[in-house]
Amino acid sequence: MALVSAGVLLFAFRERLLLALVVALALGIEASRRQRIRAAPSAAPVTPATAQGHVAAGCATAVRARRHFAEGLAPVVRQLGDISYALFLVHFPVCLVINAAFTRFVPPTVPLQSLGLAIAFAASVALAAVFHARVEKPLLRLLGRPAVPSKPQAPLTARRSRSPFASRRIPRAHEPGA
Repeated sequence: MALVSAGVLLFAFRERLLLALVVALALGIEASRRQRIRAAPSAAPVTPATAQGHVAAGCATAVRARRHFAEGLAPVVRQLGDISYALFLVHFPVCLVINAAFTRFVPPTVPLQSLGLAIAFAASVALAAVFHARVEKPLLRLLGRPAVPSKPQAPLTARRSRSPFASRRIPRAHEPGA
């Protein structure tokens, strides 16, 4: 059953998988080319024997780039997490107002309506930040609740349990011994 599911997924996402493989190969070729230029200026042609190494190097380069990109986005994501409830509260009215304005005053072309979508998104995030700072945080302080946890908590999987069953580990269905 798992093989059938994997086959269906591979078939359904074949274009994306092919694109990912091509991108990984291109990144690997570029990474090895740069490494070769630093070591020796003569460039050797890419052969099928080295293609596997190029794909592996490309995947490693993509993972490093993704990690670097994620670290740069962490403060933005944290801020969006802080204002998420305020964003939930204000996004619908903001989108209604901007949609009404664009329906009434802007021609119904895709680029202009897409601009309206971008404006609605930006206005929702901006209004949510103001709402969070001016309404939500003061109310939480008034109620005696911290707006942000005083210290970062460990992920749920890293916490120690006081349960007597905590030392027992139940193997998953796909693990040996299940």
